[in-house]
Amino acid sequence: MSEFKRPILFYIIWILSILIIIATLISKCEVIEDNRRFILLLLLIGILFLPFLSSLSIGNLFRIDLRKIGESIDKLRETVLNVLQSNVQNKQEVNIFPLKTPDDRSEQIRIELRSQRYAEQAYSLFKQGRILESIEFYHKSFEWDNNNWVAAFFLGFLYLSLNDYKIPDEKLGIDKLERLSRSVFYSSIATINDPNHYMQFMNLGIAQGHWGESRMLTLALRNLEKAYNMLDYDPNVKNAPKLFLNKGKCRSFMGEFSESLGDKDNARRYRKEAIDILKSCPQPVPKDRDRWLKQAEDALQRLT
Repeated sequence: MSEFKRPILFYIIWILSILIIIATLISKCEVIEDNRRFILLLLLIGILFLPFLSSLSIGNLFRIDLRKIGESIDKLRETVLNVLQSNVQNKQEVNIFPLKTPDDRSEQIRIELRSQRYAEQAYSLFKQGRILESIEFYHKSFEWDNNNWVAAFFLGFLYLSLNDYKIPDEKLGIDKLERLSRSVFYSSIATINDPNHYMQFMNLGIAQGHWGESRMLTLALRNLEKAYNMLDYDPNVKNAPKLFLNKGKCRSFMGEFSESLGDKDNARRYRKEAIDILKSCPQPVPKDRDRWLKQAEDALQRLT
């Protein structure tokens, strides 16, 4: 019974305090000037806020149970801890997972290393002049890793250069057209794997031009132009005799293939440019510079 009357009495005093404060403010009593009345006013204001401090409730409209708030906080803390623990466990599982599972990258590294070993053997054979054996090992290198730019580049170059090594067709087992086809194929792969080197574009253009068909001649001129531009824009070429020679050879081949297409104007222009480049070749002049220079001069004389 007392527990029932106590909140009612509490609210009666609380309401009376509000009324007294309102009446005091309306009547404009000189409460503030009187210290005792001022203290009484503060006391009434304290009574006004006492219900909030004691139960954090206003009548039956807004009631907050501190015990329930505490329970909610405990549940929230428990939930957060469970989530954090779960994340830590998942992170540990991710870190451990690759250690128990074969790594695809390791397999790729093994393939690349095997391809590289074959390429190194092929280059050693090439330096010894054992061209057919070198081609065989470059094929093994490419079969292991068809992204191996070196293998694709040398296969394109060697198939193009087989005629220069004076290896008879019967020993090769393939004719000139097949050699050019393989050179075009592997040189094209090299340009895809590394489009930033002039030499594979030069090899590709020469192989296409020697094919002789008009569409291939047009493609040859485009690829030789790419090779020439790479050399022309490279500031290091002017001090590199071998690169300077290749720059002149690009223009000379472009003159030859333009002539094959019946474009004599461009044929003369390219031959003239080739002659100027070859004559300006820096020291030490490559030993085959004079041969290429004479070839360009003879072709230009024939065209005029």
